[in-house]
Amino acid sequence: MNSKNLEQLLNINKFLSTTPPPNIHSVQDYVSTINISGIFSITFDTPHETLPPLTNIDNTAEKILHLQYPHLTSAAVFSNGDCLLNSISLIFNANQMLALQFRLAMVVELMKFSNFYLSQKIFEQDYYFSDIALNSAKNSDMPTTYNKEREYISEIAYISKPHQFCSIIGLYGLASVIQRPIMSIYPPTVSQLISSLYNKLIEPRIKAYDEPIMIMWTPSSGKWNINDPLPQTDHFVPIFKRNSPPSPDQNIDIEMRDVQSDENENIPFNILESEKCMSDGSDIVEFNSNVDDNDGESSSSSSYTTNNEKNVRKKQTRNSQKRITKLDHIKDKRLQNHPKVNKIITRNEVQCKCGKIIRLHRAYNSRNLEKHSKTSNCLLTEGIRPLTSYFVNSTKSHQISCIGLRDEKHLEYLQRIGGIIHYGGAPRVEVLAKELFPIKFDKNFSWKRLTNNEKIKLENELVARAKWRNDFNSNCIRSVKCKITTTNKGRICKKCMKLNSNKILMVFIKIINNENY
Repeated sequence: MNSKNLEQLLNINKFLSTTPPPNIHSVQDYVSTINISGIFSITFDTPHETLPPLTNIDNTAEKILHLQYPHLTSAAVFSNGDCLLNSISLIFNANQMLALQFRLAMVVELMKFSNFYLSQKIFEQDYYFSDIALNSAKNSDMPTTYNKEREYISEIAYISKPHQFCSIIGLYGLASVIQRPIMSIYPPTVSQLISSLYNKLIEPRIKAYDEPIMIMWTPSSGKWNINDPLPQTDHFVPIFKRNSPPSPDQNIDIEMRDVQSDENENIPFNILESEKCMSDGSDIVEFNSNVDDNDGESSSSSSYTTNNEKNVRKKQTRNSQKRITKLDHIKDKRLQNHPKVNKIITRNEVQCKCGKIIRLHRAYNSRNLEKHSKTSNCLLTEGIRPLTSYFVNSTKSHQISCIGLRDEKHLEYLQRIGGIIHYGGAPRVEVLAKELFPIKFDKNFSWKRLTNNEKIKLENELVARAKWRNDFNSNCIRSVKCKITTTNKGRICKKCMKLNSNKILMVFIKIINNENY
């Protein structure tokens, strides 16, 4: 650990933690003489794209990552409060030794260029600040230049302590330190608000390199409920490209003991009898060793076997193999027609239509699959679209990406709203607030009277009632029912085409585009 860097960081924390807290101009002056480039002895032009040597995979985080990105892998880093800084250090230095330097550089960047960050509309939202920073700002009556100046300074004071967990504000500072975008990956969730806030590409203040690095939010417990409207993460991991395809075993969801089942219903009697004869001899059981039915017993009771007996056994084995092939064909066809099966991987593994790999408790038996489909682990249980449906299937050439609404008026509208308004067409916020919290708002509405959980609940309700989504990543407006893909030659799906004639959207576009900024 560099003692000079540690001393600088502790002095900054002491300065920011004074009572009353410093104003934004004092904050900028304090670090004006610190050169960020002088903190490091490395450059940021060649980050590791694949897992660095001697680095372990974070298997807990990778299971969650592969729900969306099976072609990527996650690396294990220390969960000592420095996980975000450890992740950045691993990406650029192949070890976690530069966490302190990255924390110092991040804090200096956020202090020195605070005018830039506080002038961004995204920093006017409470969601981007920790509860500690929000509570600290409430107790301060310091005069401010910017709307969230108190919260911003309190946030920097908090993350300037060694081994403190960083909020998304830290990611913005780090993106500018390394002068390249950071892809912030958030696990899949039904909360579209949380997803829009944290699952995004974070651009640096000054961009020197175009290729982004990837950081993922994850729960250290490894437990993730996609249906939780208020998901919680407490850990960061760095994400790399895989050198090899993922193993199906990493996504196995259910594994049960072999039990008696009705899988043999409607299969011809002669085929069933041929399957039963597999238990007549040890050689046949060995042939079927990849099936979980290991109830075969050796019929040989003597150590002496004549050549005639051996020949009979070989012939019996060959006949059984033919019958097994016929039986496999029948069961395979039945399993392919199962409404929950996306594809059959092996006779013992299938992929559910929700995207998960399910290990069958015996060959071609769908019991585990059916049990999985009735649990919350299956994304289709509550009628949620599987994540795989958001990607174009290259094997179906007639399916193309929907480009959404992107005429000149739509692009101007997106530019004017500045990446802040993600959904539209819902009732006015004060109307919904009075519906959800009638006791709080019998007269006038104010965001300040809501707790953080109440704000998220209100935002989720706004999203649920929205008619369209402002897709800033694709630079278009989409219907909330848009499935991203279409078969229309015009490359716009029917839902988005219908949205184009929506009177509410047309009024919004006219109002916004005619307003002088």
